[in-house]
Amino acid sequence: VMTQVLRSSSASLLSNSVISQRDQSEDGLVQLIFGSEKPSELDAEYESYLASLTSYSLDRISKEPDLLRQEGEKTKQQMQSLAFRNYKAFIQTSDCVDTIHDQMANVNEQLDYILSRMPKLGSACKDFTQRAQDINQRRLKNRNTLNYHTQLLELLEIPQLMDTCVRNAFYEEALELEAYTQKLKRLHPDVPIIQNIAEEVRTFADMMLFQLHQQLRSNIQLPICLRVIGYLKRLGVYNERELRLSFLQSRGAWLQSVLTTIPPGNPFNYVTKLTELSRTNLSEIITQYKAIFSEDPSDEGLEDGGLLFGWMNEVISDFLTILDTNLPQITDGMSIANVLDQCMYYGIYLGRVGVDFRGLLTPLFTKAIFSMFSTSIASSNNYFIENLRSYKFNTIPKPNPNIIENKEQLAPPIALLDFPPLATLTNGYLNAFNELRHCAPIILQVKLCQRFGEGLYAIATALQNYPRDLGRRMDQVEEKVFKLMCECAAEKMVPHLSRCWAQIFPTSRTSVDITRTIDLLETLYERDKQEYKQSITLDDEGPVGNGDAHLQVEQNGEVNDHDESSSNGNGSVPEITLS
Repeated sequence: VMTQVLRSSSASLLSNSVISQRDQSEDGLVQLIFGSEKPSELDAEYESYLASLTSYSLDRISKEPDLLRQEGEKTKQQMQSLAFRNYKAFIQTSDCVDTIHDQMANVNEQLDYILSRMPKLGSACKDFTQRAQDINQRRLKNRNTLNYHTQLLELLEIPQLMDTCVRNAFYEEALELEAYTQKLKRLHPDVPIIQNIAEEVRTFADMMLFQLHQQLRSNIQLPICLRVIGYLKRLGVYNERELRLSFLQSRGAWLQSVLTTIPPGNPFNYVTKLTELSRTNLSEIITQYKAIFSEDPSDEGLEDGGLLFGWMNEVISDFLTILDTNLPQITDGMSIANVLDQCMYYGIYLGRVGVDFRGLLTPLFTKAIFSMFSTSIASSNNYFIENLRSYKFNTIPKPNPNIIENKEQLAPPIALLDFPPLATLTNGYLNAFNELRHCAPIILQVKLCQRFGEGLYAIATALQNYPRDLGRRMDQVEEKVFKLMCECAAEKMVPHLSRCWAQIFPTSRTSVDITRTIDLLETLYERDKQEYKQSITLDDEGPVGNGDAHLQVEQNGEVNDHDESSSNGNGSVPEITLS
């Protein structure tokens, strides 16, 4: 084995040595042929020729130059023959080469231009790719839109459908649409079209809210009120307290609209209608409120009384303001009494729900009643003073045997007929008493007594000042008649009016102070009192006075002749009427 290995190793070394010597001889031959201009690389034909050249013998190598020369001449002749035969092709080839050279220059220029435009082309391609992607995405969206066209159309028609429901009062369907859009809004907060639809639906929901408030401001019954409040709760605009307040404000606006329809002509009719409408409609509103809303603990134990009581206090305050404005314009005692009865009934009804305002009526009616009585007294006094200025004190009154003195306690003295100014004054006072007796409050007794006494004293003062205001001295007849009038006023008229006044407050211990009035009148006639007694016993002649006069008694609104018996069972005050 070692011998074989050594043999193969020696053969390998021998072949490698031969190959190395061949390569060195070829390199030397190439150096000899090309000299210093040895090419860096030789093609296959040169290498094949050099390989065969080294294998030639010496004789062959010596003949190789001649052979190469002959081969060269032969090749030259062939080239000349080829050129002669194909000279046109060479010419065309030359022209083609020139043309190609020129075109290559243009190609180079075009290539340079193309190379300069390549960055822009790359960016344009990128833009095109991006736009193509966008177009593709839009196409996908459009395709999806087409696939869901029906559903999208339903969504887009929600605002229009909401508008139709609201305008036709289909509030149940409108509330369902509003709830559905709010749900979509919460599920898709980043979708603009959903947000826009929700905003439009919210606008129509506000319109529905306005319509519901308008219904509360109209004349509606309890079932409709329940339905409207249910809709308002489902809208979710108000909390519980705000909803109650909104209900009261809307119903209050309706109540005010009803009250404004009352014609403001006659104060009595206006106040009567106002009280009746306020009572009936306010009771209906309270019933609706208590039926709709559950009992709220805030309605009890709060200083303001809760929402309901606060609102009722405001309504009652407005009612009292209107009542205070119109009561002074009512000059009839019976009318004031009727208004007082209605207001008291109104207060009793509201007292069932804890708003009894009857105590607030006292100052209003006492002021109106006192004003009515005071105005009547002042008007009677002024009319008496005017009559006194025009009265002629030129005839001494004589007793009339045809007139029978009425023995009734409240029958007016017949002697007043001798002096028409006193009779007219008595009629005025009795009219004031008749008006007062319908609505005479005990709380005003002292104040009314004082006013009545002041009125009587004003009459006495007017009689005292008459001689001075006359501007001349009265003759004996005028002075006598004047003193007789003063005596009649002191002894007949003033006591009779005092007795009539006592019938207005029969159980009261307060009486009118007529002492100073009578004392003042007595100072005007006391000196000639004896002469007056003699004058009434003169000859029995017919009645003499300032025109014919007869006595009538007014009882319960009826006028009776003087010869009929007058009953005063109901406390009415008789009245002297001159014809």
